Order: sequence, then structure tokens, then C-alpha cells
Amino acid sequence: MSVLVTGSVAVDHIMVFEDHFKNHFVADKLDKLNVAFHVPSMAKKYGGTGANIAYNLCRLGLDPILLAAVGSDLGLYADWMDKSGVRRDNLRVIEDEYTAACFITTDAANNQIISFHPGAMDRAHEAKISDVTEDYSVGIVSPNGRQAMIDYARDLKAKGVLTVVDPGQGLPILDKDDLLTALTGAAIYIVNEYEWEMTREKTGLDEDGIADLVGALIVTRGEEGSLLRRGGLDAGLMIESDRSEIAPVKAAVVVDPTGCGDSYRAGLLYGIANGLSLETATKLASLMGALNVARSGPQGIELDHAAIREQYISFHPGAMDRAHEAKISDVTEDYSVGIVSPNGRQAMIDYARDLKAKGVLTVVDPGQGLPILDKDDLLTALTGAAIYIVNEYEWEMTREKTGLDEDGIADLVGALIVTRGEEGSLLRRGGLDAGLMIESDRSEIAPVKAAVVVDPTGCGDSYRAGLLYGIANGLSLETATKLASLMGALNVARSGPQGIELDHAAIREQYQKAYGEGF
Repeated sequence: MSVLVTGSVAVDHIMVFEDHFKNHFVADKLDKLNVAFHVPSMAKKYGGTGANIAYNLCRLGLDPILLAAVGSDLGLYADWMDKSGVRRDNLRVIEDEYTAACFITTDAANNQIISFHPGAMDRAHEAKISDVTEDYSVGIVSPNGRQAMIDYARDLKAKGVLTVVDPGQGLPILDKDDLLTALTGAAIYIVNEYEWEMTREKTGLDEDGIADLVGALIVTRGEEGSLLRRGGLDAGLMIESDRSEIAPVKAAVVVDPTGCGDSYRAGLLYGIANGLSLETATKLASLMGALNVARSGPQGIELDHAAIREQYISFHPGAMDRAHEAKISDVTEDYSVGIVSPNGRQAMIDYARDLKAKGVLTVVDPGQGLPILDKDDLLTALTGAAIYIVNEYEWEMTREKTGLDEDGIADLVGALIVTRGEEGSLLRRGGLDAGLMIESDRSEIAPVKAAVVVDPTGCGDSYRAGLLYGIANGLSLETATKLASLMGALNVARSGPQGIELDHAAIREQYQKAYGEGF
């Protein structure tokens, strides 16, 4: 079943004042203030807690129901929702109101003047839970108009739906009775540290008192992770421990924290809807928050479900973190090619070093393990490799981590390969003579179109298998990457990362059909 998301839909207008506000105020005339700020740049960002959560649930492969109120001016935002897969069939259009809007002006010292016009959001209660005809198993009450938050919390609990109460920046407009009514009986009550202190002040209850009213309590703490506590209500959640400190996921780069909490909520909701333990759901939530922070705007995560799964594995490795205990020196058979693919940090470092030291043609493919390597780790691993291979996202991260441009990185390796999904691959000759057969200094390798798209999970791994086969059999790197592209396409047309059932002969036939030549 689906997830019901209730919350605001809003447009942020972000302006930058290239001076200091303080230079334009007269201290003894503040009671007669009349000031205009010249802001040469303005950006519009689509947001609102409900829309942000729904957008990120779509990235996780769900089809959420968004229940919200908007004005008749939704316009281009509606087009963006359609493009992003966010459904609008349960949006209530209030013809005589504007869509909620926030106007933010930031000066040279990062001081901000913010105005918020709630518009249609103040009438969100006119979009009723009873209007939703589809089934759903989980619902969230996120910041919205006051009456909407009260009504939605009441009605979702009355329906017996797992209800997540997340008052967020809407907390100040709820009085003590409103808040206690909303959170009592909720499956989960979730707030950040500041909102947690406000919750305790408003309710007059301590942690034990609040936890007793709900199935679980979550307090997010930014860079310090999250507190997860089992509550006094049996809400049917899978919770492994009475109290857990959930470690944060460190963002690859900090670009924009706007909407980080909404991305976190999307990960949490996905986990609950899919029967994951709450510990696992909050780990996924932490990852989604980190991915959001590394991008601009609250709806900036472009990764799909499969890519997010890969990112999750890289941050929660289990036994993989001790892979370095399985050593290169333990392998007694001869081999001519080796690949260092995503693994525990120390294993990737050790394997890259030891394979190169043995004189083996070494392919370095950090993939979703790239975020756990620092600059020195990464440069040490890739320097001297026969091939460095990454996808487009990982390529940008490589450049950011190393501080090198394409020429600088290519000089350190025998060849550079950047895979681009449906746009094929870039193959570039490097500055190191690694004994590879490379026909051109730079080639654009055409993609092979999948017969049908079933499941992209493991597509990159199938690509690597084709590449390694080609290298091991002395094919040119151009031919090896063509075979790699074919293997990726065959994988996409099947379910799961190990779904290709064809044998060697059948794959040769597929290559002949795709390229009109053999290998």
C-alpha cells in the first residue's frame, strides 16, 4: 500500500543583498522604519514540507499520495511535480488564494529577513482525509495550517493508519491541548532538538511522559545523528532496542541544508511502509538527509531507488567493514587482472595497493564506497591503476575530493572511463602505459538500448564484468567497453543484479546483433 503525505506546498523566493542590513538602519529611527534593499539576484525554489517529502519518496520508488491545498497560481510548480512523478490528484486548489510562499533575503553576513505568506495552506483542512479513496498503510502529519494538522492527526489515527506526527515549524501555532491531542496515540512522534525542547515546555512532560503516549519517539540532532526511543504504545512497529543512538551519515559535500529534514522523513516513511525495523528506517532517513544536503534546494536528489540502495550499502556495511581481513596474499592462484570495487574502506585501500604492487592490471572502481575515502585515500588508490572507472555522479565527487581536473586525474592512470547511463560511456587514454590496447585518445562509446527496462539494480556491476572480460582476453578497450555496455543492457532487462541467464555463446550473439561485429 501507499503512503499518505500531508503538509504544505510552497514556493521559496531566495534573494541576496550584497551589503549588510546594519548599514541601512538608523538606530534611533527604528520606530519609523522604511527601508528598501536592492537585490540583484533572485531564485525560486519549489518546496513545502509535504511536497518535499513526496518528491523524495518518489526517488525511493514509491508512489505517495500528497494531500495538500494550493492556490490557483501553482503554474510551473505543477509542471515540475508532473516531471518529478509527484501526483497532484489529491491537491485541493483554493481559487481565491495564492500558493504558500516564503520570501528570504540574506545579507553579506548571512543575516536573514524572512516573510512567509501561508495563502492556501491556512485552508488546507478543506482537503480532507475522507476525500482520499485509495488505500494506504502509513500517513504523516507534517507542518501545515493549524486546523489541518489537528484534523489530519485525529482522522489518520481514527482510521487505524500508522501515523507519524511531525509538527516541525508548525509547532509554535499549536497550543498544549492541540499538541497533546495530536501526538497521543501516534505511531511515531518526530522532532528536531529545538522542537523537542519546545514540546517539553508546551506539554509540561518529560521524555518518559511523552514517550509513553506514542509508539516511538525520534529526536533528530543534525550532525550528531538521531535518538530513537521505544514508546509506551504498541503501534505494530519493529523496534530492535528500547533506546538507540543512530549515527549520522556525513554528506559528501555541504551545499544546502534546506529540506534536509523532509528528505529524512521520506527515508523514515519508506522504511516503515516496507516493514523495515525502525533502526534501519532511521539509518535510511539519515542517508536521505545527507544526500539532500549535498545538493541545492529541497527537491534536488536526482538518484533513483537503485542508486540510493547502493549508497545505503556503502554507509551500513556490516561484515564488509572487515573485508581487509581477507588478504590479497591469501590468494594462491595466478591472475592477470584485478578489480577493486566498493568494499570496506581499509579493504579498498589495501587491495589497490597490493594489486598494483604485484604488477597486476588493476581496475579501481570505488563506486558507492567513494564517500568513505578521503582525498589521500582516493589519490593513493587510483594513482598507478590501469583503469579508473566511475559513473557521472562519482566523477564529479572524484574531482571535488582530489581537487584535480580531468587532465590531472587521467595523467595518474592508464585509462579513464566515465559511465553515463543511457548516454553511453566516455573512454579516455591516460598518462600511464599500463599495457592496455587503446585505439584512440578519447572515445564516446554508444550505449546498448535494453530490450525492456525491468530493474537497473546491479547494471554497473554487469558493465564491469564485460569490461574485465575484454581486458583479460586482450580486446581493445573500445571493444571491452562495448561488451560492458551490452552486459549492462542485458542486466537492466532482468530482475535483480544476478539475473542474466545467457551463456557465453548467447552473449556473443547479442553482441553481434548490437554492433554488427564479433569479439
